[in-house]
Amino acid sequence: TSVASASIVLDTVLPTTQEITEANQPTSQSTFTVHLNTPSTDANFKTCQVYGGQYLNWTDTADTGSFSFNLTQEGANALWVRGKDHAGNEGAAAGVTITRDTTSPNINNIAVSTTGTTATIQWTTNEEASGVVSHGTDSSYGSTVTTTGGTTHTATITGLTPLSTYHFAVRSTDLAGNPAASADTTFKTGMEVSGVISSDTHWTTADSPVIVTNYIRIGSGFTLTIDPGVSVK
Repeated sequence: TSVASASIVLDTVLPTTQEITEANQPTSQSTFTVHLNTPSTDANFKTCQVYGGQYLNWTDTADTGSFSFNLTQEGANALWVRGKDHAGNEGAAAGVTITRDTTSPNINNIAVSTTGTTATIQWTTNEEASGVVSHGTDSSYGSTVTTTGGTTHTATITGLTPLSTYHFAVRSTDLAGNPAASADTTFKTGMEVSGVISSDTHWTTADSPVIVTNYIRIGSGFTLTIDPGVSVK
């Protein structure tokens, strides 16, 4: 008979492992797209396969450079991509862990200390978060001070007017982008005093807090009267 022939290619080489652009990270979103920094290469490459999220088993996909996953659970979601060739060889998987976090941080322990012209506002959060203090002479604020990230936050406001009441609120946003804010609160700057008192002087609650920045000496023959409830620091 005439000869029938075919070429059979023996391929035992695994497709190369892809590199995923995204690093492990948190997000508040319900979907996440994985991008390949370098595609899988193989002389007989067939398809990419994905696993994780909505894919409960390794699944062939027509996508080659970006892959959309549903984040099906709160907390860690492991997402994987690998290459497969026509010979059935499956490459090593590249993976990334995306932590879904939809809970806003807790803002706790807000504390304020003032001088005549400054206010220091401190608070804590139950997770790493940014910090911003909005402040002004009324609840529309108008100015902000930003703190560094972490769980302990300190913001110092300068250039204030002595014996004045200011409104403020603190805001923190966690690494997944969930925001939290405190209620509107007020603080009062104090009256700074030092040196010699050379006349009869009366500190009332309207002057509180009184901040002693150095020594005070009451001159001979003069009287300093401090009403109950006046805070002297």
